[in-house]
Amino acid sequence: MAIREVPNKVTVEGSYTGMIETPGDKVYTIDPAVEQDITITSFFAKTTSGTCAALVTQDDGNVAVLSVSSSSGEYSSAIANATLAAGDFVKLTVSSTSSAVDLVFRIGYEYEVDLDE
Repeated sequence: MAIREVPNKVTVEGSYTGMIETPGDKVYTIDPAVEQDITITSFFAKTTSGTCAALVTQDDGNVAVLSVSSSSGEYSSAIANATLAAGDFVKLTVSSTSSAVDLVFRIGYEYEVDLDE
């Protein structure tokens, strides 16, 4: 039997999605403790009406921030501190709300699975 020198891994993609009907200026816990190491890959948010700011955070700091409105959904172009270790939290901080209604969001992430284990 040949011995494989290259790890047999696959990347799995997932996302946290949700809607906050009446977003207030507060911190919303999205995941209190991720189950395994993950990397945040994207952040999208939109309101039905009104505006707000939305910030994704984790144990090591800010990940992505957006100015959110109803005119168009926004994707964050800058993702920082994207790597989370198992046990880290994911939170969404909403601020500067102005008549914001139905804030929808998607936080994309990925992780690797070792198929040899």
